[in-house]
Amino acid sequence: MKRVPMSCSTIFSLPQELLLEILALVASSSFFDLFHAKLSCRAFNGIAESNKDYIYKQVSLEKLPVDSWRDNSRVEQVFSFLRNCTENENPQALYRQGLVEYFNHENLEKGLRYIKASSDSCHEGASYIFGVIMACDSTKCYQEVGMGVLKNIMKKKKKNSSLRECREKFKDIMKHQWRNKKLKPNPNSCHMKDEHKMTMTKMKNSGWLSETERAEEIECEECRCHWEVTYISNWLHGKSMYTF
Repeated sequence: MKRVPMSCSTIFSLPQELLLEILALVASSSFFDLFHAKLSCRAFNGIAESNKDYIYKQVSLEKLPVDSWRDNSRVEQVFSFLRNCTENENPQALYRQGLVEYFNHENLEKGLRYIKASSDSCHEGASYIFGVIMACDSTKCYQEVGMGVLKNIMKKKKKNSSLRECREKFKDIMKHQWRNKKLKPNPNSCHMKDEHKMTMTKMKNSGWLSETERAEEIECEECRCHWEVTYISNWLHGKSMYTF
């Protein structure tokens, strides 16, 4: 068998466009992995540096601690990195910045624009919070938009795990921020809310299910959406009790 020359058998014999896609996949897994890839090879570093816009849009922020800005030794680097990600429409960066703008700085229009942009890029957590915010609006048509977004998430096969993850990631980001903007839920529009409330009360009195576990047993879409909205509102106010 004819031996293939080493120079042709390496990854760098691949087209630059393909190497860029490989780096983008690495970035979408973890920004730490991207950093290590850039350090490991001058060619990878060159490709990443010459295609920053594309890489910043793809890079995953999942493993970047939410409170990494507290580290004074690298605060400027962290802010610069996140700003570049946001400017290049990275969905996770848009979501984080949207929450900070909306709930911390109370720049409602700007914050909602970031959250909506992230939602439009299929970020489920952003879609969840966008739905919650819209459902709390005083305008009926916006309320319907918000409830519709939440109901779409509920139609997923693993809706409970999806909703639970959305709630927990929201809380994980916001627990490091001043929560200046609060949300006020609108009344539950379900015509059978009293009957459903009795069912929830019976489950509560049984004592063997947590509040979130009881919520996951709610079959009525209106009541379940109202529970999600009220849960987030109560958490922002520092409360834990839920009422229909």
